[in-house]
Amino acid sequence: MNRSGPRALTPATPLIRAFANSKRLGWSDGNVRNAVGALNRAETWLTAHGASLKTATTDDLNEYLGVRLATVSPNTAIVDQRQLRAFYKWAVVGEYVTVDPARRTGTIKGDDPDEDRTPVAEEWQYRALLATCRRAAKKPGRGPKVVNDRRDAAIIALLWDTGLRRSEVSRIEYRHIDWDAGTIHLARTKARTKTRSRDIPVADEAIDLLTRYVQIDRGEHDGPLFESTHKIRGTDRREGLKPQAVYLMLTRRAALANQTMSLPGVLYAPTHSFRRASTINDIDDGLTARTIQTIKGWTQDGRQLGRYAKKAETRQAIEEVRAKRGRRHLRAVGDE
Repeated sequence: MNRSGPRALTPATPLIRAFANSKRLGWSDGNVRNAVGALNRAETWLTAHGASLKTATTDDLNEYLGVRLATVSPNTAIVDQRQLRAFYKWAVVGEYVTVDPARRTGTIKGDDPDEDRTPVAEEWQYRALLATCRRAAKKPGRGPKVVNDRRDAAIIALLWDTGLRRSEVSRIEYRHIDWDAGTIHLARTKARTKTRSRDIPVADEAIDLLTRYVQIDRGEHDGPLFESTHKIRGTDRREGLKPQAVYLMLTRRAALANQTMSLPGVLYAPTHSFRRASTINDIDDGLTARTIQTIKGWTQDGRQLGRYAKKAETRQAIEEVRAKRGRRHLRAVGDE
């Protein structure tokens, strides 16, 4: 059985395979796949230069990362460096190597992320996606058929309100919802030991859409909250929605909105754009940093919040300066 999914990469060496196997219980399939890819690239380069991951020195790794930095973005090189450090930390504990050559590799300065690659969902985009869920299903031969309207509306509202990761959306079970308190319990879903289970509050609009989906379509039985159209073999129960299905649903809804509505711009709202929007909305609502980090499932060091909140903080800083100073008009040269 292929435990790492259909897109799994083949480890280049038995040592890389052993590392990947050791991480499968704690890391997601995607994280394992990315680690194997990074280690395979490093092993290929090191082998071509008379070394290997098992024999590499800090100088060898610094040279490799320098070459890598010449062909990829600094942020990508940083990810490769993190994978190497995770690998060697594991290898030292397992006594596969005696020293950790990655621990003292040089610091790579990252770039600010490209705004085009880190979009923030806007309210008009959220409303447009919801509007596609209110349209009647199209007849055969009249374009794409809209299905699961109430389910999709509930997911979109949850993303906008809470900024859930798509892996978190797919793992919610019916028993995790406290309808009286208006909260959802999230078990640890991200493959990091510091990410803990938590309860998150859900706004009235999202709770209302969840209630309609459950009462009209899904029912109150146990199991995954969001179900796909596919049934589990040999039963009348439906399979739980996969994280990739959440992404595809948003893609289809966005395409439908672009085709059928008059919008202020092109609608493109990937899952993580809702997470950024939710964080900015939380800041605008005056939530404390500690509260935001708790709700979002981040550690309390401020690093992740700072990445998501930079745009909001810059806007707030400009507005505050203008409010304090008032309007100052530049005086034209020669007015004196």
